Amino acid sequence: MFGSLIPFLSLVMLLSGCSEEIIIEEKAKPVRTMTVSEETHPLNLEYFGIVDSAEIKRYSFKSPGRVELIHVGKGDKITKGQVLAELERTDLNFALEAAEQTLVKAQTSYEDALDMYSKVEILYKEGFSSQRELDLARLDMDVKHASLAQTRVDLKYKQNMLKEASLRADIDGYVLEISVKEGEFTDAGYPVIVARSNKQLIKVGLTQEDLGKVKVGTLATILTDGRETKGEVVQIDQFPDRESRTYNIEVIPIKKDAAYQFFLGSTCRVLLEIGEEKGVWIPLTTVLNDGQDYVYTVKEDRALRQYIKVNTSRGTLILVEGLSPNQELVTEGLNKLTDGSLIKREENSE
Repeated sequence: MFGSLIPFLSLVMLLSGCSEEIIIEEKAKPVRTMTVSEETHPLNLEYFGIVDSAEIKRYSFKSPGRVELIHVGKGDKITKGQVLAELERTDLNFALEAAEQTLVKAQTSYEDALDMYSKVEILYKEGFSSQRELDLARLDMDVKHASLAQTRVDLKYKQNMLKEASLRADIDGYVLEISVKEGEFTDAGYPVIVARSNKQLIKVGLTQEDLGKVKVGTLATILTDGRETKGEVVQIDQFPDRESRTYNIEVIPIKKDAAYQFFLGSTCRVLLEIGEEKGVWIPLTTVLNDGQDYVYTVKEDRALRQYIKVNTSRGTLILVEGLSPNQELVTEGLNKLTDGSLIKREENSE
């Protein structure tokens, strides 16, 4: 009996000795890290806006007439001073000639009345004319002078009408609409050509909560079509829109060159800069969530789960509470970590 027990005890002792020698080595997980610091970044309100033209011009003739020439087409670029359309001038030329002739007659009539008054005045002084004759001569002279002045005004008006027979652009921009054709009759004041200026603006609807945070002159960043430019708030409505119940503001791009022209009606992101905020800013990609936001920091080569509070964001950065300057934050490889994981730092990519 004892003989069969000895081999069994020897086997147990051998296995016991082997188990004491088995050591499971913990493998370090590769990560990249950064040292957090306290920084100051602009504090933004983020909204979507609609690109619109800052100025719409409706060009019309000051006198009725038949449209003789239209020099532009829909969508054409126009420059200040450019002739857009012209009226047929025959009737206007006749009217101007008649006004010029009337002016010549009025000038002659006034000069005759003035000469007559001068003669009566001499006779009155010498006692050969009465006070009544002098008064009548003066009255006739005054009436002829008033008539002459009115004739000059009428001539000026006819000259302006002829000049205004050519519609000229007073802005740089683009033609939006042409409402008449060559040969058609148009009334005075009827819009013949509608154009928009090169100057653009972005319309944004602010909530009542944010209205008090923005003022005329507030700077903004405009992001659209892969481009970014700076802008400035130039108008704030004091009454809300009836449908959206938001307060419309207007933002104009600060840069005026063509590279910063946007498509009318397109949408863009508008970041309104309402101040600065100092604190610990970290990349948005470093934050995880298990029902509560947290990050991984590093202490003695081990990853530590650390819960944080997210306050605000600016692009890819977020302002957080719960971290202190000089803490080491895991930026890459964090999805493979658990609380207490051994880590191995890799060099950060440029």
